Amino acid sequence: MYHGGELGLPLEISIDITPKIHSPSEAIYECIEFLESHRVDTECIQTFRLLISEAIANALEHGVLRLPSSRKEDMNYALKKEIADCRTAFTPGQVKLKIQLLCHSDSGLIETISVEVSDSGQGFDWQKYLANIAMPAPEKIYGRGLALIKMTASHLSFNEAGNTIKFAFPCKLKA
Repeated sequence: MYHGGELGLPLEISIDITPKIHSPSEAIYECIEFLESHRVDTECIQTFRLLISEAIANALEHGVLRLPSSRKEDMNYALKKEIADCRTAFTPGQVKLKIQLLCHSDSGLIETISVEVSDSGQGFDWQKYLANIAMPAPEKIYGRGLALIKMTASHLSFNEAGNTIKFAFPCKLKA
């Protein structure tokens, strides 16, 4: 769903990821098309793709599946299949995306990409987690998502429950 900006331009897209309408990758692709239609720079789109992929993976794996990170240490076929099945069989409304392009008040040019990802899970103690967040050892196969978002974003916050993440990062437009 697009919402128009001051000049009638669509500056926001909201998507409920549902198994019959959108897979997570289709939702990401739709958001990228939205960014490209507003001439967002390729480097910014690559950053967006990385960060939104991590946020959606966290929403599905930890929010919807309630999968503890420690269980990922034993990433075997059964767990990979459980995660893959979740990505195609969750119920509508369990993961929602909202992407906004924020404009500079004087120039009117897009300068920030704002992202919000919500899930239907119970949330987590994000304050405790963020206080101790660090990049995991290179051999670890999990735990990079929030660390990457925290390192890259100019703004990062959660709702009180910890089941909605909001982050923003600067963007440039194509010349």
